[in-house]
Amino acid sequence: MRTRLSNWTRFALPILVVGALACGDDDEGTGVTTADLAGNWSALTFVLSGNDFLPVDPIDVVGVLGVTVNLNVQTSGAFTFTTQGLNTATQGQLDDVNITGTITITGSNTAEVEADSDPGNPSEGTFTLSGDSMTLTLLDAAIIDFDDSGDIVPAEYVDINATMER
Repeated sequence: MRTRLSNWTRFALPILVVGALACGDDDEGTGVTTADLAGNWSALTFVLSGNDFLPVDPIDVVGVLGVTVNLNVQTSGAFTFTTQGLNTATQGQLDDVNITGTITITGSNTAEVEADSDPGNPSEGTFTLSGDSMTLTLLDAAIIDFDDSGDIVPAEYVDINATMER
C-alpha cells in the first residue's frame, strides 16, 4: 500500500534544524553556538520509521525515494530547509519544499527551532556532531498527515534517523 508523505517536511524541518544546532562536543563546557553549525548541510540518509502508533517499515526518503534534503544554517540562527522530489500531493506530483525559520540554542546539546510557518510552536531535541558530519535520532518526532487534514493525531507520528554532511 502506497502512502502519501504530505506535510512531513513542515514537521520534520524542526527536527533537522534542531539536530544541526544542538550538535556538539561539550568536553570543555563551552557549548555549541549557531556559528558552529553555519553552512550548507545535505542529508545522506533520512529514514522515517514506525513506532507503537504507526507500525510501518523504515524508509529512507533519500536513498530509496531519491528525495534531496538540504539545510542551510546562518550564523544568526536563521535557516532554510529544502526538499526536492518529495511526493506531497494526492495526484502524485513532485513538489519542492522550502521552509524558513529561526533556531535558538537552549543548552550545551539542546536547541529549539521555530518555523516561520508555525510561530509560537518550537520543537526541541538533542544530537551529535563530528566535524562536518551530523547524526540525529528522534522518536515520535515527525508527522505524516496522511489525510491532509491539518490535524495531528498520534497515529501520524514517526521516528527519524538522519545523517547529514556539510
